[in-house]
Amino acid sequence: MEICESKKKEILKCFDKFINVCKSPEEFQKRVKLVFKARNDEMFLEYVVPLLILGEFYEILPKNENWDDIIYEYMMRIKDGVEKYLPNISISLFNGLSDIGYSIYSVYKKTGYYGKFLNTLNSYIVEELNNLLDIAENNVGNMYSTDYDTIYGFAGIGGYLLMFKEDENILNALKRIIKLFVNMTMNIEVKGYKVPGWYIPAEKLFDDKSKEQYKNGNFNEALSHGICGPLVFMSLSLNEGIEIEGQKEAIKNIIDELLRFSHKDEFENIYWTGIISFDDYITGEENEINTNRQSWCYGTIGIARSLYIAGNAIKNQDILKFSNEILEGISEMNIDSWMLQCSHICHGYGGALAIMEAMNKDNKNKKYESCIEKLTDIIIDSFDNNSLFGFYNYTIERDKPFNEENLQLTYQDDHTFLEGSLGTVLALMTYLEPNRDYWMRHIMIK
Repeated sequence: MEICESKKKEILKCFDKFINVCKSPEEFQKRVKLVFKARNDEMFLEYVVPLLILGEFYEILPKNENWDDIIYEYMMRIKDGVEKYLPNISISLFNGLSDIGYSIYSVYKKTGYYGKFLNTLNSYIVEELNNLLDIAENNVGNMYSTDYDTIYGFAGIGGYLLMFKEDENILNALKRIIKLFVNMTMNIEVKGYKVPGWYIPAEKLFDDKSKEQYKNGNFNEALSHGICGPLVFMSLSLNEGIEIEGQKEAIKNIIDELLRFSHKDEFENIYWTGIISFDDYITGEENEINTNRQSWCYGTIGIARSLYIAGNAIKNQDILKFSNEILEGISEMNIDSWMLQCSHICHGYGGALAIMEAMNKDNKNKKYESCIEKLTDIIIDSFDNNSLFGFYNYTIERDKPFNEENLQLTYQDDHTFLEGSLGTVLALMTYLEPNRDYWMRHIMIK
């Protein structure tokens, strides 16, 4: 894909804006506090942000700074925070120890530094992971989605630990996660019906609104908080030579469920609603809402990429063709119909760009390339030098439905991976540097 010089210049301007904030830990801390009013004792978790981008682009950082010293200062702040607050930190892939480990590993890969601290961190993660699995293994069908999902749960933690599978203790823990996910695809009895164990009872849903809407519970299909996280984790594990009894069948079972509850819009485009109510699951006739919002978190684009990864793992050409056709169809849609407002990863153009970049790397074609160009232009146009980190996070007021007339949007400066400038800049820079895609594992699309 030929890169226009003017576009390259604009992307590097976005990159430089973010890097210039990162080169001073004091300035970075000051800006984060302006936005989040973070206390000093909470700041250490925020330093994963500069570490990740400094590690990913270590070789091409401006030569006029001593980046090793800057990285060292961030590392010491993280180390002090971990040592002080360790028992109270989760092990999740976002805002947890796996998040910290992920960023440290990005630096370790390039510099060879901080390996001892990384090993110590991983040992603690595995110990705590095994404790959590002891509980989860006896609670299939009675878990929060955050127990097993990508963002907070076993799928995301497992995706991180896959990078260290040569360690025997880590490998054994990975196999325990897979075994749990295999069991979650087996039938349990709920209210007199046989349903898969990834069922979420009403009392384990996120909030009162969800509990009221899904009085009999639901099934979450999403990549962020649903079954696509376990699907991708089991598939990535299989690709890396980790297989236990029933794993391939579990992958196929999840694929079948996703196929069963897929829908077509008036233009014959395939989509998913993201959540299936218990009642709709039993009847098999989902009262679907035509929601083709193309977000990484709950959208069709994230689910289709999950199916592609799964189809590749089990060598199912039909699923590869099906998911590829869905994503090609999305790439040809009018992007205005995607129902996205902002540039970030979670439910913005950044996440869509990342998935299209991953698909194009696997299946180079003009449809993906054309979509990548359009998305890149949209994101570049949203850059605002007045923002603290380069991009504002525009979002819908949480207590209003997406399709309500006269949408009320709020905006915020945000430095983070999922809903801030970090993820946006990473997606933009991968346009220029396609092989710098380590960060994509953090959102389980590679």
